[in-house]
Amino acid sequence: MITSILLFSGSPGICGGCLLTISRGAAMSEHVLDLFVLNLHARRTAILLFRRGPHTVVDKLKIDAAVRKLNDFARKVDDAAQGGSRPTVEELRSVGDLLFKKIFFDRGRSLYDKLPGDSAVSIQIFANHPDILQVPWEYLAPPDKRPVPHRHRCVVRIHPACSGGEIRPREPGPLRVLMAVAEPPEEPGVGWGAIESKLKRIFSADTVGFATITIIQAATLDSVREAFGENDYDVFHFIGHGRVIDGESHLCFLDVKTNQRQDVSGVALANIFSGRELRLCVLSACYSSAGNPTADSFVNVASSLLESGLPAVVASQIAIPTDSVGPFVAELYFSLLRTGNIDTAVMDARVALNASLQSTVRRGDAVFEWGIPTLYRLPGSGQLFEVVQERKGTTVVR
Repeated sequence: MITSILLFSGSPGICGGCLLTISRGAAMSEHVLDLFVLNLHARRTAILLFRRGPHTVVDKLKIDAAVRKLNDFARKVDDAAQGGSRPTVEELRSVGDLLFKKIFFDRGRSLYDKLPGDSAVSIQIFANHPDILQVPWEYLAPPDKRPVPHRHRCVVRIHPACSGGEIRPREPGPLRVLMAVAEPPEEPGVGWGAIESKLKRIFSADTVGFATITIIQAATLDSVREAFGENDYDVFHFIGHGRVIDGESHLCFLDVKTNQRQDVSGVALANIFSGRELRLCVLSACYSSAGNPTADSFVNVASSLLESGLPAVVASQIAIPTDSVGPFVAELYFSLLRTGNIDTAVMDARVALNASLQSTVRRGDAVFEWGIPTLYRLPGSGQLFEVVQERKGTTVVR
């Protein structure tokens, strides 16, 4: 079943009558720190290359017990997300500190200390070392930006890929979102009702419409393909399950012939999206950015979509608890519609999710769910939409 919903904004900070259009270029964030962690084919050593503007420094990184501890924590978080014991506040803080100290030392730390303290900075991580690809980068805890998550420090996973070039503009008009919800009978529910209610609160009917959402319930790969055959969309949002098969992540759609789960790879989705006006994929599905990295490749849904030229993907590196999806995606859209910047939107969503879950955990236990979503994108694709001044004193996204 496919339904189209015209959404309206009554939220503070979003101007009535604003329209969204794709930015002419994939504008660089004003403050970016590039971090390359490069494999030397010497399993126990990697090269660290830091770059900010004209400044570049190089260090060596030892792949040692500290890196193994970081990866062990990633597995602990995955277990906790599936009902195991939660990490403590102290464990989360310790991992965040360890990750920062392990990466930013000597010349790299000197370059970090030169970052503007009062502005948002995107730390863009390019990595091809198998052990480093599994590090839970999202829990990075810079000493000058506490507590984490901090909206002024966004960790971005950059996937090396040849994109299709400059983002093509389109005619001004409402933001077009295609949302596919898949709940195969043999899988547990994904909490679509709660997510839908949160989105309706974000988009209330008080002002002129600025976004359209087309919802495909009981989504199949064919229904998604047909939807793109009829219209183009700016955002594709999948809400459902994901799993890793033979080291590669897949999304679980519904097979209309068998009424069972259909496992769909990132390549299959990329075939549908390639050559479209799509700018962002949001994958609210477990393991949608997971996989078994090797020295030569790291294949998951997120990376496959980026290789097809899609600018940005928000996905999940491990299992994601159902009750954390709604608060995250609601704030993600709210921030994206105000700023047009996916880095800012992800950090706003992390902060909102952390705050919403604080009252649900025992004293001493950590809220870790905010670090599960990952942001993958192409270099320079942080600003997905233009921000313009439409009327005096009011900033809107177009």
